[in-house]
Amino acid sequence: LKRTEKGAITDERCTAFELEQSGLPGELLRFLKFHAEPCKPRGLKDIIRQPSMNQERWLVFHEVFSELTKQTRKGVSRLMKALHAAVETGEAFPVWRHRKERGLRALTEPISLKLRPVLGPGDGSELQAPVLPPSIQSQIAVLVEPLVHIGLLSRYLLRITPTADARYLSFCHRLVGATVRDRASGERGEVLSFEVLNGPLPLPVHTIRRESNGESQRVLLALCDYALVSPLSPPSQILPFYVALNRLQIIGGTDAFPAMLRTLMREVGAEQPPPGGVVDDAEATPSAAAQEVLREAAQAASSSPDEALAALLETFGALAPAGASGEAEGAASPSESGVDPTMRAHTVMITVSDEIPFELFWPMVREDIIGAVRELFPRAASAHMEQAVQEGVTQNGMGPIAQKLTLDEAETLAARVGHVVQTVVTVDAEAVKEIQNERAKTAQTEPIAIAARVQFSPKNGEWQPGVVVGHGPPAGSGPRAGKPTDKFDIIDEAGLLWELVPHARVRIPAARRESPGVLGAPIQAVLSQADLV
Repeated sequence: LKRTEKGAITDERCTAFELEQSGLPGELLRFLKFHAEPCKPRGLKDIIRQPSMNQERWLVFHEVFSELTKQTRKGVSRLMKALHAAVETGEAFPVWRHRKERGLRALTEPISLKLRPVLGPGDGSELQAPVLPPSIQSQIAVLVEPLVHIGLLSRYLLRITPTADARYLSFCHRLVGATVRDRASGERGEVLSFEVLNGPLPLPVHTIRRESNGESQRVLLALCDYALVSPLSPPSQILPFYVALNRLQIIGGTDAFPAMLRTLMREVGAEQPPPGGVVDDAEATPSAAAQEVLREAAQAASSSPDEALAALLETFGALAPAGASGEAEGAASPSESGVDPTMRAHTVMITVSDEIPFELFWPMVREDIIGAVRELFPRAASAHMEQAVQEGVTQNGMGPIAQKLTLDEAETLAARVGHVVQTVVTVDAEAVKEIQNERAKTAQTEPIAIAARVQFSPKNGEWQPGVVVGHGPPAGSGPRAGKPTDKFDIIDEAGLLWELVPHARVRIPAARRESPGVLGAPIQAVLSQADLV
């Protein structure tokens, strides 16, 4: 009880929540009511004022908590304060209680929530720590709003916590060939394949082909609310070996996985892996847990050695092409060959025939143009608009009415004034260069780490929240082996995996950047119901 009132809120002390979770109030009641004499029927007030209890135990309790001595008075005072605090945990917001001077802002200001892996013998949780990136192995720190739903926090953790559970991985394999239905939209899709991502976060990912448009997408199904339409495929004889391979990749890690594949192939019967495999094995020493899984995989392969060898050759050969194809896809990315539509580098120009004097033309359209610009994008309005338009029309027949807009904003404004004058949307090359230089500086000074919550623009120019789960092809694969990559693999809120997103399309909201937390753990963008919007 002393620990409930001594020390600051950040010290190692017993909080009211911990007191309630320990079950102390209930245990105290059970102690006092042990073999209590049955009471006669009476009113509600009597039950509260004179509850049934074991009189002998009540006397013992009264000796410790009573008004008899100075020590017992302290005891009863501490007990009452602790019980009142336990009751208050369900009736008041703890954040507001400790920040009353902030008023209602205390319920919206973000707080740093630090999560540490719970390790326990025999439950398999000790296998989780080696597969997490070094920056979050000791703890995960994320900024959250005080009233954020636990479900949102859970969805974030699902995207940064790989699972090596054999039963779940077996279920993932048996989903291949089945049909699933999205509970919210009712849309159906066929599960085409299953794999574990080859990167710092080896997450279980399925490829699903949607019935509506035939499009195939890679999805983290754990984030989706889906229902099985067709039954799971029956377990095959080789299924335990596939599960063991997945566990080996997850627990061993990306660096050690190729070397462990070579070891496993030799045990199955292959002398050397085929040419064209991984460029460099990155001979990392497997952990004790990985070596144990390696033995399990070798034992599982003994039942079907030919099928196991074929699976190993397929897995080993798939590690290198992924990097090569990823580079080709990244090189052909339209976001790098063209201008990012989200850049504020677009200008709306009006065109005027040289046969019409500007002094005659401008008064007829001035009010409509200025009114539209001030209504839609007042920041783009210039006090010297008329002068700029006149100079542009004199030089080449086009004058700017609004600058530094995104493509969507520019097209909206052009359509708005299109009924009074002909418009053209152009790109300001100087503004593009300036923005690219600024983003390059930001990328150098503020690197985006694995597990970071970010905003990204997939293809359509709209920004949406997501979590970084990789940086493109791993080092040691593809033509750019060993070179740093400025691309990101991101999983959005719907569970869709977006690969090789260029750095120019990824950002941390400027208003929510924070310095690193204790132990070097990165504090991510605020997790809230608004979800970074």
